[in-house]
Amino acid sequence: MFNIMIFGAGDVGTRFAEALLLRDKVRKLTLVDLPEGGGAGSAEMLASSYLSPIHFEGLDAMDVGAVEKVVRRHRPDLVIQAAALRSPFAVMMADHPVAHALHAAGMAVQLGYQFPILYSVMRGVRAADPDVPVANVSFPDLSHYILNAKDLAPTAGLANTGIIQMRIATNLLRKQILDDGDLEASVRQVRVIGGHALVYGVLFGQRPERVEEEPLVYLEGGDVCASEIVYSGADLQHCPNPNMTTAAASMPVIEALLPDASDCQTSMPGPLGMRGGYPVVISKQKVELDLPASITLEEAEEFNIQAMRLDGVERVESDGTVYYTEAAKIAMAEVEPQLTEPYNPLTDSDRTSLILGLVDSIR
Repeated sequence: MFNIMIFGAGDVGTRFAEALLLRDKVRKLTLVDLPEGGGAGSAEMLASSYLSPIHFEGLDAMDVGAVEKVVRRHRPDLVIQAAALRSPFAVMMADHPVAHALHAAGMAVQLGYQFPILYSVMRGVRAADPDVPVANVSFPDLSHYILNAKDLAPTAGLANTGIIQMRIATNLLRKQILDDGDLEASVRQVRVIGGHALVYGVLFGQRPERVEEEPLVYLEGGDVCASEIVYSGADLQHCPNPNMTTAAASMPVIEALLPDASDCQTSMPGPLGMRGGYPVVISKQKVELDLPASITLEEAEEFNIQAMRLDGVERVESDGTVYYTEAAKIAMAEVEPQLTEPYNPLTDSDRTSLILGLVDSIR
């Protein structure tokens, strides 16, 4: 059992906590969130439900010094970063002109509320303990690449590519049962290359019109997975608990990052500070790429760079500045023209205020 710290006590963070408690992985669990929010209540509810030692630390994670102190005080075996200044579901699930524009522009335009807490947490954690593994769920496909230039990329990304892998594995298992009735048959290893924007079609069971908008999916032995398997699941677009898939797809990564864990083959976003998602092996709390033999690293990287255009990313400069695609700029031009300009999340705090005001206008 292990000492685990989770930044962000919202729906995703508490789902991570509950999954770890159910798996009997927790010796000590610390939830970190704003003191005036609902984090203390979430910690008490979890403690009462699972009879486990759960602590709540009320602090502003935008304060790097406060993050460093809380990590030094509790000395966790693993840090999970699940905090953001606003929930992406405030945009994704809303029927509002601003929400429609932001969704059409892609997640990169929303980086201003996803990135700042992650940046602060990584600085504080690395100052306190350079070796503790960190798993992050806040847009790892792009955030890790930007942070890598500062040697601050988290150890692992969560969800996104992992959700695609889990969904395909589910579809394969169903087909296996229908074909031969063997309920004990194991699903073949699935390897996925692709980024955040490619998740939606797989979750909704809707094959894109353009083949270049499909993830690259390989089965054991390097066979390419048929598209009818990738998109054969039911439509989860209106599922009342969308973070259920986020938590479930993240648990293999989270468990593999714990001390003395078994090796794990999976797919994740943002490994090794890279853009997009890749198949990986996690061993001894270290992440290595696990590409199929039929594709080179250069080909996989180029595919992910192109796929990130669907999230609005034209290119990213070495200093972290993000340039948006024409499609993203057109989507935002009438709603907020300033959001069409290049953005460096490492230095531009004004953009954060701008995007927060825009998201808060959605009612």
